[in-house]
Amino acid sequence: MSLILLPVLLPVLLSSPASGGPGRGITAEDLYGLAEVRDARISPDGSKVLFTLVRAVRDRNAYDADLHLVPTSGGEGQRLTTAEAMDEGGRWSPDGRTIAFTSDRTGTSQVWLIPVAGGEARARTNRPLGARNPAFSPDGERIAFLGKVAPEGKARAGREPAAKGAAGPGIEKDEEGREFAGDVQVIDRMVYRRETHNLDGSRTHLFVVPVAGGEPVQVTVGDFDVREFAWAPTGASLAFVANRNGDPDLDQNDDIWVVSAEGGGEPRRLTLNDGPDFSPAWSPDGKWIAYVGTEAIDDLKAEEDLWVVPAEGGKPVNLTASFSNDPESPVFSPNGGSILFRASARGNAHVFTVPREGGEVEQRIGGDRVISDFSVSRDGNTIAFVASDPMRPPALSVILRDGTGEKPLHDPNAELLAGRLAKPEEIRVATPDGHQVHGWVLRPPNSDPSRKYPCVLYVHGGPYSFFGNRFSQEFQFLAARGFVVLYVNPRLSAGYGEGWRRAAGGEWGAPVFRDLTTALDHLLSLGFVDEERLGIAGGSFGGYMAAWAIGHTGRFKAAVVERCVSDLLSFWGTTDVPRFVEMEFGGLPWDNLDRLRSQSPLSYLESAKTPTLLIAGEKDARTPPSQTELVHRALRRLGVPARMVVYPREGHDLSRRGEPVHRVDRMNRIAGWFETYLMPKSPTETVSPSPDIGGANK
Repeated sequence: MSLILLPVLLPVLLSSPASGGPGRGITAEDLYGLAEVRDARISPDGSKVLFTLVRAVRDRNAYDADLHLVPTSGGEGQRLTTAEAMDEGGRWSPDGRTIAFTSDRTGTSQVWLIPVAGGEARARTNRPLGARNPAFSPDGERIAFLGKVAPEGKARAGREPAAKGAAGPGIEKDEEGREFAGDVQVIDRMVYRRETHNLDGSRTHLFVVPVAGGEPVQVTVGDFDVREFAWAPTGASLAFVANRNGDPDLDQNDDIWVVSAEGGGEPRRLTLNDGPDFSPAWSPDGKWIAYVGTEAIDDLKAEEDLWVVPAEGGKPVNLTASFSNDPESPVFSPNGGSILFRASARGNAHVFTVPREGGEVEQRIGGDRVISDFSVSRDGNTIAFVASDPMRPPALSVILRDGTGEKPLHDPNAELLAGRLAKPEEIRVATPDGHQVHGWVLRPPNSDPSRKYPCVLYVHGGPYSFFGNRFSQEFQFLAARGFVVLYVNPRLSAGYGEGWRRAAGGEWGAPVFRDLTTALDHLLSLGFVDEERLGIAGGSFGGYMAAWAIGHTGRFKAAVVERCVSDLLSFWGTTDVPRFVEMEFGGLPWDNLDRLRSQSPLSYLESAKTPTLLIAGEKDARTPPSQTELVHRALRRLGVPARMVVYPREGHDLSRRGEPVHRVDRMNRIAGWFETYLMPKSPTETVSPSPDIGGANK
């Protein structure tokens, strides 16, 4: 079940001199002191781990990523790249002597090579439309990568022939004398925007380039996009993921294909079901391909499974039919007898294993944490992984294949955060219809048990996403400013099985809102939250729910609505995922107007009285700013205190990947809004010491 509507919990990203120190609460400006570990790649011999360290650079208002090495035995690491650029996606050569990576240091993302023993990096590609995702062939002599290709018959992507009779300074001619209007976009697709930019008609294809030198060979050709790929163990072919079924805006069915690494041949389709398939991984003997997929058609709630299919073609076998969560990132063991994969489970993300021929799924790496990435040494004895927990941003560790001998290798934020964090408390709250809402409560650091505190209820995005046991700078920041933060996983959330995703009965608003208020009422019963000083906040689907809440209750005295969906009809007409609305609410808009209206927060805002801060990204193609503008205009028309902040150049990832100065500004504005409306003018009355937060609902 692929997530479509995004935001979850704002992970950290980022750099420069550490601000603050032990004893101080977390600040928004700590963004410039935090660093994020990504992409753990263990060396072929298992002696080192390659990883990317990402930081936010204050004076450039940008991000910097560099490649680092650290021994698996522990000890001092080595920084491989130092350019003021995004150097990332590093991959080992089979002999462990060279690393391929992508860098935008020359203006566009290209494939670069750097010796592990030391020396300067050198560019291996120089394509006008860039290159990314490099991977060495099994013999180490070639590199496959993904690159954009200009539309056939056009001088370059994004340029359209000028209209007949056009004239003026905006008209250009190419070397063949054809006239082009450089800033005119002709739109033939239903969806013409993605992320922060308009689509230019280019397609992403698979290329192979010799390591020793020479021009890249384009391996796939056609009017489709290649999304992922994997080398066959022989190096003769590659498996890739693409949707070749016609209109990509109407059909979501990605399939696994196999193509010759030499190029020029017609790809062979391996998966024939009607649902999407992705994340291919070859067995060491080349006889099998593992992948993640579902047989469900147009059903975002359907559970995904781990499958294997004969590489020469045949009937796929489902290996996780009895496993209740969605597998990700499959990797074969060195002997091909089992497959490791990652999956979310009740607020965590762990690594599991299952026999290649089917059988019981076993947990390999667990704990109250979210594992975001892992890789396995060639002999299978060591696993390197990146994990975060509520008290630690993503950090690097290794563990033996049997789950013992775990060893931390690199935690870049330990010193900065020491003594400055509040520890979340887990809750499980029974719902009236017999379910259970799982979540966490974060109290202010060193909170006084005799006081009542204001509380902010946060709602995650997705909607098929989840809050979990991972670090959140934003939640720690609000706690440091004196707020209790409540964040839970209501129905629709991922990691609790397909039944929980279907428990809302085809709705978004009312069932999820009941879960949220059930959890909030439980928290209020414990006595340390002031029921007169409640706030609600969320982005994307969380913004939808915050807008829904202020139209249905007056109990919240302040709200923050970010990058929201407010009117499902106009959302269908402007988002880059219109099929999302059709699949979620059962049909085309004109056949479904009453249902879309009843599920739209805008329909209920006439009752709103809650002071609301609204936040949008100027170039957000997922939840366009017009959705936020509708809420702002309605509230202002009703005389409700409302302020809208639009961040230029930003898309849907504002809170996670936006410009650093915008992210810092956003956090401070949110805290300031809640302080204005929720903080008391004088200390609250004393109360009896609060009980254990889990209560009787554990």
